[in-house]
Amino acid sequence: MPAHYVVVPGARIDGIVARAADRVLQEEALAVAKSVAQEEVRARVSAHPMPGAVLEFLVEQWLKLMMIIHVRRGPASEAWQHAIEAMEQLIWSVQPKDTPEDRRKLATIVPPLIKRIGAGMEAAGIEHEVREFFFAELMKIHTQIMGAPMKGKGEAPAQASAATPALDFASSVTIRNPYGAGEVQVSAAELAEADSAANAAHRGYGSGEANYPDDLKQGDWVELKVVKEGENEDGKEERRPVRLIFISPRKTRYIFSDRGETDYIECTRSEITRRFRTGEAVYMEEEPEVPFFERIMGGVISKMRGATAAA
Repeated sequence: MPAHYVVVPGARIDGIVARAADRVLQEEALAVAKSVAQEEVRARVSAHPMPGAVLEFLVEQWLKLMMIIHVRRGPASEAWQHAIEAMEQLIWSVQPKDTPEDRRKLATIVPPLIKRIGAGMEAAGIEHEVREFFFAELMKIHTQIMGAPMKGKGEAPAQASAATPALDFASSVTIRNPYGAGEVQVSAAELAEADSAANAAHRGYGSGEANYPDDLKQGDWVELKVVKEGENEDGKEERRPVRLIFISPRKTRYIFSDRGETDYIECTRSEITRRFRTGEAVYMEEEPEVPFFERIMGGVISKMRGATAAA
């Protein structure tokens, strides 16, 4: 399917594209945060069997807090380390305790742990009902652990009730927007695709040995099949030269502008990749020549602007 222009009649698109680029950068930063946070969670919950309520909480709720911290403060911050420590303490607290020492330690750490988890859920904007349900379940788990018979000397230690199932973080996550009001939905699918492609060998499609879109640079020209939609437009397909004016740092999004800087196109990585493979996008070795009519009109407009300024 051809690309669609976003039309901005009668105005340069600098500000509009800047806002679009800011949005793309935010989306990419959130995707990176999701990818990093879920790996931290995966590494810890996969190492220990644990009750389903705790597993669900870490994967579905604590993950949100870690994503927000990653965006706002970064993975080197104290807040990030505190979030990981709280997760590790929570996981330890729900493992069987077969010695008096471990049970005394559990009784000691539970109150500050509950306080820390509560503060984290507040910061992440987790619903009150979710908090109440989790704390009620956690109290049941801790009560069972403290009341379970201790193993005698030489007996095998007790095991947690169930093995941790395989984890799937593919679905998107809705979190409190760290860049403003409201909520935002985050998916790392485009990021994973871009990272996978960056590590792959050149596939050799496009011009010569180039590997598009990875080899595209800001300022490159591409002939793109588009559908022009807007006022007084009939939606007909046409091929037009467009210039690449923005690439997101992880190469998940590409923004192109027409020559007159009145229209722009935003493409995901998968979209522009498919267009190169199907021939809907063709790399241009050099900047296309300005058509005669556009050169004439450009000269007329320049003279009119000069006359207006002189007046």
